[in-house]
Amino acid sequence: MLNRTRIHRLYWKDLLDILRDRRTLAAMIIVPIVLYPLLMLGSFQALTLQTDQMKEQPVVIGVQTQHIKDWLENILKSDGEYVEHLRQAAKDKAEPETRLDPIVNFRIDRVENQNLESWVREGRGQCAVMFDVADMPIPVRWDNRQVWRPKIIKDSAEIRSDMAAGRLRDVLDRRAQQIEDDRVVREGLPSAFNHPFDISEIDVASAQKRGGSMLGQIVPLILILITVTGTIYPAIDLTAGERERGTLETLLVCPVPVFEIIIGKFLVVTTVSLVGAALNLTSMGLMLQFGGFSRLLTSGAETQIPLHVLPMILLCLIPLAIFFSALMLAVCSFARTFKEAQNYMMPVVLMVLVPAGVAALPGSQLGGSTLVMPIANMVLLTREMLLGNAGWSTVLVVVLSTCLYAATAVALAVKVFDQEAIVFADAGGWRAQFDRHHMQPRPTPSATLSLIYVALLFPIWFYVQTAIGVDLSPDRLLLIQIVMILLFGIMPGLLVVYYKVNWVGAFSFRWPHVRYLAAALLMGCGTWVLVHELTVLQHTMSWFGMTDEFLKALQPQSEKLASLGPVTALLLLAFIPAGCEEMLFRGLLQSGLQRSLGRVMTIFATAMIFAVFHFMIQRFVVTFLLGLLLSYVCWQSRSIFPAMLIHLMHNGLTFMTSWKSFQEPFCRVLQIPAADDSLKNLPLHVSIPAMVLIVGGLLLCSGKNRAEADSSSA
Repeated sequence: MLNRTRIHRLYWKDLLDILRDRRTLAAMIIVPIVLYPLLMLGSFQALTLQTDQMKEQPVVIGVQTQHIKDWLENILKSDGEYVEHLRQAAKDKAEPETRLDPIVNFRIDRVENQNLESWVREGRGQCAVMFDVADMPIPVRWDNRQVWRPKIIKDSAEIRSDMAAGRLRDVLDRRAQQIEDDRVVREGLPSAFNHPFDISEIDVASAQKRGGSMLGQIVPLILILITVTGTIYPAIDLTAGERERGTLETLLVCPVPVFEIIIGKFLVVTTVSLVGAALNLTSMGLMLQFGGFSRLLTSGAETQIPLHVLPMILLCLIPLAIFFSALMLAVCSFARTFKEAQNYMMPVVLMVLVPAGVAALPGSQLGGSTLVMPIANMVLLTREMLLGNAGWSTVLVVVLSTCLYAATAVALAVKVFDQEAIVFADAGGWRAQFDRHHMQPRPTPSATLSLIYVALLFPIWFYVQTAIGVDLSPDRLLLIQIVMILLFGIMPGLLVVYYKVNWVGAFSFRWPHVRYLAAALLMGCGTWVLVHELTVLQHTMSWFGMTDEFLKALQPQSEKLASLGPVTALLLLAFIPAGCEEMLFRGLLQSGLQRSLGRVMTIFATAMIFAVFHFMIQRFVVTFLLGLLLSYVCWQSRSIFPAMLIHLMHNGLTFMTSWKSFQEPFCRVLQIPAADDSLKNLPLHVSIPAMVLIVGGLLLCSGKNRAEADSSSA
């Protein structure tokens, strides 16, 4: 069991050491509070100043002939008066002022005996206007049927040229509009002759959503980068820094479990990272809220920065900060010096940037595989929360998957610290982790081994179900079960063999006492009723997305499953899942966690991961409760077979209530509703005995198991 007092002391000792360093305080407090206002204010003023300076400089335009020069000069001079007319009209109508940028300071050069494109390319002017010979405009003569085709030549690689060409095009567009209006009046046509559509826009986005959209473009990626970079210096100082100071070895020889030492250290790194992220995010939000930048970035539209969402984002960020902290501690533990640890950080930061950058792209969406993609799911979740589009079910899936990755990273850090070859800077520390000759036989797998395999399997299994399980035809269902046998059964078995773990201890392959088998029979007969009643309650209260729409979406899949033969269905839906899932969760995972977490936390964590692996938020509650029951029975009996029996009977009886051949006699004997009325409460003569069976089974399993009895008697 963990000693909270020791962890508390280790935590405060390392945290105070970090905070005594002025560099850390500067990086955590001074930089985020001062840097963002200075950067945003300075960059805004510099951009404004540079733009104004470029507009004040004369725009040099090249033309071919004197006629074109006179024509263009006349247009540029008259454009200023036309712009003032448009501004006054907008003001009289109380409309927002249109951004108009006439060219006031200009010079038109006649380029003779030289190609205009070469003239612009050589930088002799910002842009040029070229006409074909047949389209040469005649000044002051506007033929109703004449169409001019000026070609604006620019150098887009040169910002002054690109800006001048854009301004010149706007001037010519405004002149074209004037000519169009004059032609309409001259011909006596109505003013709307050339405008069959009077288009207006209605923006349904609220001010808060516009503010969230603005923050969603910049905040998620910056927040992830701040979180990961905030872990770098504390992680290096608490590992390589302590090794250089000669205090790491002293700490490890103390009579304190390595797990408690690493817990204290990564809590310090997590604290520093979250404080830095909170200060940076607050500083950025305040600058956008009170610095006037929000209206600038949204083109003057009314915006409201969703500051109330920021605390929720920080709460969701805690598992990710734990993940980064443990990962950084594990990587830095291999460094002999502070400088070497800094070199190790670059690949880790690049590894974070790739999924974060992909998720920050405008077309990325939170759904499907991105729900469980590490780092990317948190970037997308932050954006959706700022927009107000993130439902609680989405938040739960992202946070729980990130918690799984964080727990795996912590287990990895503990594994690294537990290796003397690594802690004492042996060059072969990396290789020793995978060299089978250095491994000692173990009665049970380590928490690190179990969590790493489960964490790697989590996204793989999600992708498998997404790719294969869209249409649950018999062939696809068979393929899923084959993959399940490989990933949930065979691969864990090979992993246990390679790491020299005892099969009996790894998968709890012990024959249980007869009372646990009797308890499993009792509970297996009643769990399907409990799940049914909980599902009815969820549907009645519309909890966890258990709505009519969801049930209608499942109807085609249910019909396909019901069309399977009885032997095939029981094999694919009951026997294989009961055996494979129990081997992974109640076997490899639970046996790996039990020595580190104790009974309560092991049962809770195993059930939580078991529920998350089913990837259906509507079934999360019932799956979690079923996982608690299975984990408890396995813990008490020290055997996986009672849990397999319960799982098998639960899946089998659930199938029998929906399979066509069994449904009618099964429902007639128990006098329960048919499948069409399956979401109605079962009669009391069925539900009450089922609850009695479950309680009876729990009573048979209660009390100390044989291992606890042996340890207490000793």
